[in-house]
Amino acid sequence: VEESNESFQEVVEIVASTKRTKIVEKNDRYMHAEVTSRLMHYVDDLEIMILADSSTLQIRSASRVGIGDLGVNRKRVVNLLNLLQAASG
Repeated sequence: VEESNESFQEVVEIVASTKRTKIVEKNDRYMHAEVTSRLMHYVDDLEIMILADSSTLQIRSASRVGIGDLGVNRKRVVNLLNLLQAASG
């Protein structure tokens, strides 16, 4: 679990330094951020949580408005994982 705590803190730092992103809630196991799109100024939710009794981080990124997001939320999660891997390795 210590490894997931370190990863969680690294993810929080990455998210905090991301443009148009505001952390609205955070504790030792959970973070909720709002990400505003560049062009249309839509707000997406980004949530990261350490799963109970696990060394696993769960990451969720979802649009609040509309049916499709043109893959933006998936790209956000993949980019976040790539940045985390680069920071860890």
